[in-house]
Amino acid sequence: MPSVRLPHRTTRLGSVVVFFLTFVLAVFTVHANEELSSICQGAQNCGECISVNPECTWCKEDVFEGRRCDLEILLQEAGCGNITNPLPSVVPTEDKPLSEANADLDAIVQVKPQMMRIKVRPREPINIKLYVRQAEDYPVDLYYAMDLSHSMKDDLENLKGLGTTLSEELNSITRDFRLGFGSFVDKTVLPYVSTVPAKLISPCTGCASPHGFHNALPLNQDPSLFANRITNTTVSGNLDTPEGGFDALMQIAVCGEVIGWRPKARHLVIFTTDASFHFAGDGRLGGIVEPNDGQCHMDPNTNMYDFSTLQDYPSIGHLSAKLRENNVIPIFAVTRDQTPLYMSLENYIEGATVGTLDEDSGNVVQLIRSNYDRITSQVRLTSTAPDDVTLSYRANCKDQTYEDTNECSGLSLGDTVSFDITLTAERCVEGGMTSFNIGPVGFNEELQIELEVTCECDCQGLEEANSTVCSSGNGTLVCGECDCNPGRYGVKCECSGNEINMESTDPSPCRTDNTTRTCSGRGECICGKCVCDNTGNPGEVISGQFCECDNFNCPYSRGLRCGGPDQGMCVCDVATRQPKCQCNPGFEGDSCDCPTRKDMCRASNGLECNAHGTCVCGACECFADSQFQGKTCEKCPTCAFGICHIHRDCVECTVFGTGRLTPEQCDMCTVNIINVTSIDEYTEDNPKCNFPLSDDCTFQFVVVSENETVTVYVEGAQTCIEPVGKPTLSVEEIRWIVIGIILGIVLIGMILVCAWRLYTYVQDKREYAQWENDCKKAQWDQSDNPIYKSSTTTFKNPTYGK
Repeated sequence: MPSVRLPHRTTRLGSVVVFFLTFVLAVFTVHANEELSSICQGAQNCGECISVNPECTWCKEDVFEGRRCDLEILLQEAGCGNITNPLPSVVPTEDKPLSEANADLDAIVQVKPQMMRIKVRPREPINIKLYVRQAEDYPVDLYYAMDLSHSMKDDLENLKGLGTTLSEELNSITRDFRLGFGSFVDKTVLPYVSTVPAKLISPCTGCASPHGFHNALPLNQDPSLFANRITNTTVSGNLDTPEGGFDALMQIAVCGEVIGWRPKARHLVIFTTDASFHFAGDGRLGGIVEPNDGQCHMDPNTNMYDFSTLQDYPSIGHLSAKLRENNVIPIFAVTRDQTPLYMSLENYIEGATVGTLDEDSGNVVQLIRSNYDRITSQVRLTSTAPDDVTLSYRANCKDQTYEDTNECSGLSLGDTVSFDITLTAERCVEGGMTSFNIGPVGFNEELQIELEVTCECDCQGLEEANSTVCSSGNGTLVCGECDCNPGRYGVKCECSGNEINMESTDPSPCRTDNTTRTCSGRGECICGKCVCDNTGNPGEVISGQFCECDNFNCPYSRGLRCGGPDQGMCVCDVATRQPKCQCNPGFEGDSCDCPTRKDMCRASNGLECNAHGTCVCGACECFADSQFQGKTCEKCPTCAFGICHIHRDCVECTVFGTGRLTPEQCDMCTVNIINVTSIDEYTEDNPKCNFPLSDDCTFQFVVVSENETVTVYVEGAQTCIEPVGKPTLSVEEIRWIVIGIILGIVLIGMILVCAWRLYTYVQDKREYAQWENDCKKAQWDQSDNPIYKSSTTTFKNPTYGK
């Protein structure tokens, strides 16, 4: 095939583009190296050097005139041939392979690796990989903790007939299960229960005495014992509405031997109640001020919690820590009115799930099964890492794609998932060593990590006292640097005490132009050079020729400098010689307070701010002219059915290919949409949503929410108004029809006007003739006005003529 020669102009253009990109990259690299170099150069010794930044290295040559702490490439360019640069190491000390299906119980391995030793410098990220596989047919320990207040009487009666059904359901989950039963009411002091002696024995007719927590039946393999124990249980009573269930949960978690938890089993607690809960501080109402100590206090003779009236209720955080420590997962089976309250606990208690209990607990077996399936369908990592160690996760669940999360869902037993974990020690730790665990919630297996944070150089232990390098024995040589004897100063201890105040003779070498402050007021002028002050805090460095810069006077966010080590770090800007925040990936802004990720802006339907707002700094700003508001612009107080409006756009674009969403926005919709023939069967407890699709058509759907899973059922057939007929006339015919209609309207108008005029003419003529006729018939006679009086009065003299 003959070769094709590109035009010379095109070749030159490509060369220019490559040169430009290379130049930009080089400038960016140089600028970044300058910033890092400024961070390193303020370090005073080798330990501080390797602690301030993972890119900093130390020159430990005896004879070296430049800055000893700098980037490795810059030290090499300066001629240093002996550089200390501790490298990280990751050594798995126990790495058993994951077990296959049907493995023996003792040989089951669900987390790989099991132990690891890591050596790392402060602020140096290190990557490790963790594999998790849930074993099939894994043993289950299920403890049933029941509220025995009098309002649960019908629930108890129903549960008595479900003991066999429950054991059969567990047998379908695993062949190796154990059942236990316990009950709780409340603390037996006022104002929780009546302290009248008779009421402490029987608070109501046919009721048992109230108690804090009773371990009625430890975990065992005999389902008949479980059924019999429930049959012989009676309800009790108390005075206030909240119950003492947290006392029971704490004892269930920490009393492993008493309850009977097995090391190789999944630990589940079914917590059933129809009321809220007491927590830390409520005990003061009964005069109980001693905090809950999180220890086991079960009486071996009565199997009762005997510190109920001596210690306060546990706090939510304390209870969560103990449940996590003992790998106990609670399933809160509560009535509908209590569901929102207990669902809020899912945010604080790791692995907890909530199910809505029927009024008589008739669905408890189905609830246990559904929540067990929910628990085993997800793997979520948690850790006990100290505050000085940060962890970030990337999960590879099932589709071989990585996401920035510590959780995988939608799994089946036997599925293998992997996590890429980035570990960073933000600062030196006391003693140089720390240990912590990383593992899945609810598993009794985890990765144990021994972490060594390197904050000292090996050469710091090799001191040469009174070294000749240090001006003929005036100091100790450590890592190539002189630690001067008392009264001696300078890089090589070449100055004596009376030479410190150079400013009395020539202060200019230690002052910036047009200033009178020596070393910016943050250092000493020694031998004509500024020696910057040591802040005393590891990692905080004053640097620069005149001590004009530092890495700690940066703006704060959330009460932390640059938002804390998770968001950014304070560095000295090379250009301005001022402190500034250098943000970690995923954050921006002057104080690194603005997240660039938009995960927190995702609405429940998958859309960014529900397509009714914009994501700014990781938070939604809803459009001013929009009816929607709230954290993700999903709440619509003025909408008849807010949930309908939330999912309208996704349904319209996904099912019908119309609407205001762009194809890119439509692809972001994550809600589960199912096309059905009719939605009538789903509308019993859910509102029917109806929206116009076009001028003549509408579409309708129903949003069903079960166990935090939202499913939208859409009626695929549109409801349209059928047109009576379709026009078959041509344009010309339509034009003449329109003209005819117009002329007809004008003609009819003229006829109506003429008819009205004719009518008024005839009517006027008839009235005029009537008037004339009336005038002719009128007869007029002459008479005086009856009220008229003449002005002349005549009187006759009666005597006249006599």
